[in-house]
Amino acid sequence: MRTFWIYFFIFLVMCILTQLFLYFSAPEKYTFDIVQGVGYLGIICLSALLTSYILRKRKYSLKEKANL
Repeated sequence: MRTFWIYFFIFLVMCILTQLFLYFSAPEKYTFDIVQGVGYLGIICLSALLTSYILRKRKYSLKEKANL
């Protein structure tokens, strides 16, 4: 579960930086909608969950550790 939180915070920071960039570089007034934010949070949770399952560290048994 620790890897989920690592990827969750990485993706959350990337989303926040993207929103800040959009806010400061928009030619007109940029508004952030709460429904849009919940959608972003859902996408971040799903992508962190999928990434943590795909990139899960393999646990070595004692026999495999001895051969390394």
